Amino acid sequence: MSSTSLSADAAASVKINRIGTKTAPYKGKVTIKPSISASGSVKIEKKLLTVTRNGKTVASGVRQASLPAGTYNVRQYVKFRTYSLQDKRVVRVRPNTRVLGYLDTPVETNRVFVNTCQVKQIRDDGTYTAACGIRMYDSNYNTPLLGQPTLPSSRIQLDPYDVPSEFRVGQWIRPEAVRVSSTLYKTVKQRVYAKARAKRSSHSLVVKAGAKPRTCATKADFDRVQYDFDDPEYYGDSKSTVAKKLHNAGTTSSYSDYGDYVIEFRKYRTCSDGAILSVGFFNGYAYAKSYYA
Repeated sequence: MSSTSLSADAAASVKINRIGTKTAPYKGKVTIKPSISASGSVKIEKKLLTVTRNGKTVASGVRQASLPAGTYNVRQYVKFRTYSLQDKRVVRVRPNTRVLGYLDTPVETNRVFVNTCQVKQIRDDGTYTAACGIRMYDSNYNTPLLGQPTLPSSRIQLDPYDVPSEFRVGQWIRPEAVRVSSTLYKTVKQRVYAKARAKRSSHSLVVKAGAKPRTCATKADFDRVQYDFDDPEYYGDSKSTVAKKLHNAGTTSSYSDYGDYVIEFRKYRTCSDGAILSVGFFNGYAYAKSYYA
């Protein structure tokens, strides 16, 4: 095994965990997925399940499986690659790439013209260092006051647009777009992957049947219903919320429409024989309730 693979393996860990007991909804199914844990320098490429029951395949090579209550055999499979980090030299700016120079000068009475720029260095934050040849004219564009000095620390950034080449000095100026005359590189960390490997594990899985949902209300359910006679729309439960708390929608026992508001009483099925549970609604919100056993 190569030194790269050894260093990658030393920093990586892949483990197949046992899928614990599940509970399926009443007359429904529960979804299971592979249980894989990984840490360190590793990339997981595949996680699959194969599920059998009484010798018959229920699901084969799937990412997840929906199972009803029962006892199963689950085979988990994981494919992964470990990796190490190595230095790689990459191109940041190629020849003929357009860049736009920025420079600041203290001269206040003349004009400056930047005619050539050559990128010298690319910083990690994306800015550039360039050397630019400049000419400085008086305000009437007469003979240059200076020759071709080099500005070694201009800030350069990529820009796809050409802009005018002459600007009043004393400001941040933007010379016209120029072309980089050399290729510049930057060193980055690159992942080097080892050969793909796989792990498999098999175990039994029990899926329990969920309890049959109740369709009747207990006294404790009744006590959880929120109501308010004075401000039911602010403090009272809505009709749908009451139905959830009492495990059934109930039936209308009385209904009165007064135009601006509606009063409705609903009777709900109780779990205790002979018990009577009723809730009154003002415009759909509970404002009264009663329970008689």
